[in-house]
Amino acid sequence: MADKIDKTDLLLLEELQKNADRTVYQLAKYLGLKRSTVYNRINKLKQQNVIKGSQTIIDQAKLGLPLCVFILMRIKKAVKMEEICLELSKDLAVEEMHPITGSFDLIIKARFKDIHALSDFTMRKLSKPLFANKILRTETMLGLGTYKEYFRAQN
Repeated sequence: MADKIDKTDLLLLEELQKNADRTVYQLAKYLGLKRSTVYNRINKLKQQNVIKGSQTIIDQAKLGLPLCVFILMRIKKAVKMEEICLELSKDLAVEEMHPITGSFDLIIKARFKDIHALSDFTMRKLSKPLFANKILRTETMLGLGTYKEYFRAQN
């Protein structure tokens, strides 16, 4: 059975989320713990799949992809969401997909270089027969900025 996640684990996760490049020594010093304790806790969190991996956070605008959009999608009842997600996941513009509750079934986060690329995605991808016969409707919203994107420990 997995060990319970405690307040120290949550603080460690928060610090790793802010900057995973810090050494165990730096984390231990900041958190006031022994290096071996931090090392063991990180390994425990990895074994429990709480930490699924590490990644580099990229400023997409600096790479020429400043347009962040959220696409809400309503899928026909007879269609399996996994089928649509599998196909959409092949497109490099798609960053995230989440099943949701409410009047839509899926929310998609995607990045584009400009409005023309978004239009091309909509016409090229979502209007194909593969999708056109499976989607009831979509609604696209442009992201105007980001205030928070990362994990923060809850007390």
